[in-house]
Amino acid sequence: MKTVLLLTITAFATLYATCAVASGGETERLDKWANKVIAIKKGECANDLKKVRKLLDYAAILIAHNETGEASEVLGNALRRAKSDICKTAIKKKANRNDG
Repeated sequence: MKTVLLLTITAFATLYATCAVASGGETERLDKWANKVIAIKKGECANDLKKVRKLLDYAAILIAHNETGEASEVLGNALRRAKSDICKTAIKKKANRNDG
């Protein structure tokens, strides 16, 4: 179930990046950011709370929809809930930046 959800989110982000119309490299930047969030969920935050991992999934979906303001809030919420220092550091350094 978790693998199916992750694959669905990744496929959705890729599909959005392929089909969306955006100026310049905006879509590519958002796709990279969404993929970073998914990578953090699978990597540094893999052993953290289930709620944190769900928030990271939700943030990736929001990013794919170009809802970057709300995604930043969701990432902040994930950061506050994270228990492990490695997960917190990853969210701060990688996911909380929207510069792709």
